[in-house]
Amino acid sequence: MVETIAPAVCGSRPRTALALLLFATGAIGVAAGVGLLLGSLGSPALLPVAIALAIAGVLREAGLVRLPVPQWRRQVPESWHHALPLPLWSLGYGAGLGAGVLTFQPVATFLIVAVAAAASGTTAAVLALTAFGAGRALGAALPPAFVDVMAALYRPMRRTNAVALALLALALVAAPAGAATISQLDPSVADDGGVAYTQRAPGGATTVVVRPARGGSIAVPGASQPSLRGPYLAYRDPGGVTVVRWRTMQVVRRLAGAWSKPAIEFPYLVAVRSFGERQRMISIDLRTGLQRVLDGLTTGDDLGRPSIDRGQVAWHKTTRTSSRLMMGNVHNGHVRVLLLSRFRLLTNPSLRRGILIWIEQTLGISRVREQRLASRRPSRVRAKVRSPRLFWTTAIGAGKVFFTRWNTNTGEASIVRLPK
Repeated sequence: MVETIAPAVCGSRPRTALALLLFATGAIGVAAGVGLLLGSLGSPALLPVAIALAIAGVLREAGLVRLPVPQWRRQVPESWHHALPLPLWSLGYGAGLGAGVLTFQPVATFLIVAVAAAASGTTAAVLALTAFGAGRALGAALPPAFVDVMAALYRPMRRTNAVALALLALALVAAPAGAATISQLDPSVADDGGVAYTQRAPGGATTVVVRPARGGSIAVPGASQPSLRGPYLAYRDPGGVTVVRWRTMQVVRRLAGAWSKPAIEFPYLVAVRSFGERQRMISIDLRTGLQRVLDGLTTGDDLGRPSIDRGQVAWHKTTRTSSRLMMGNVHNGHVRVLLLSRFRLLTNPSLRRGILIWIEQTLGISRVREQRLASRRPSRVRAKVRSPRLFWTTAIGAGKVFFTRWNTNTGEASIVRLPK
């Protein structure tokens, strides 16, 4: 390859410079594309695999063990520069080498870096593979005499490569500790500005945290999906759904069994109850115990987390063929469809004082939308992100809009707050 991109083959120094530019474009562009693909399809669950491969690579490059490297033991076709115009063969050579898997690999580094990149998220994967492509391009630009000297140092270079892989293994071992951040999701807002949310530890344990407007905090270990309104807090726990006076943690009501996704506006509690594969959205008058079914779904469908305000309840309802935002009345049980789509995913609405916010997801883009129900104006977009990030649960109140921002590559979630 080094001998091919030279004036003797290209015909002149300007043509050689053009060939090098196109080679670098192909190598870096394709390598970055491979990184994007790995980051999009990968997962942090691959970290143990990447660590194991890095350790095996250290032993292999140090000459302590013999391990084969999966590869296609070929070079790029030499005939290309005879049969094709210079722009095509130089770009093609760069693309072939930038892909990393289409040619012979004397060391195990590329495979290990590729798996580590897939475990580290899209940004890290693109940066790592772009650097690989740039290295390929640099190798083609170096003088042939220098390349010959480097080839003569093959054994020392393998030992150096072993050291580099050992450092990579240490970095990967440290990565879970660095990524073990506490996620926050499921916001709920009181009228006075108090906030409750689910705090999820790296191991998956959840805690409901209540932060009153006047400072301080209250934690409820083992709980999730909080709903805060006035002196009342409803949350899901291992036994079902519990309603308490959050300042004293005095229990007001317990719903034992397969209850989840509570929303409280005393005296009404709205929650989802599962009956095997069926779900029901049920409102309960906590003073009388009267229950009213607002909605229901069957296998494979979803009733979303409800939001209640002034007796009106909003929730999402998704099926295999459509996505809906629903509105119900806890006093008379009347239910209507607010929005319906067969192409967009509409989820997690929140309702407060005639304003509705919800999440809309389509074609890898996630948006927070807001609509004043009494207005005929179209909804407006409050925030937007692209995959691998997306928006999830929402809350509205105290002059602010809250929503969960989730990174699907890392599993981390945080609560974002915007002024209303």
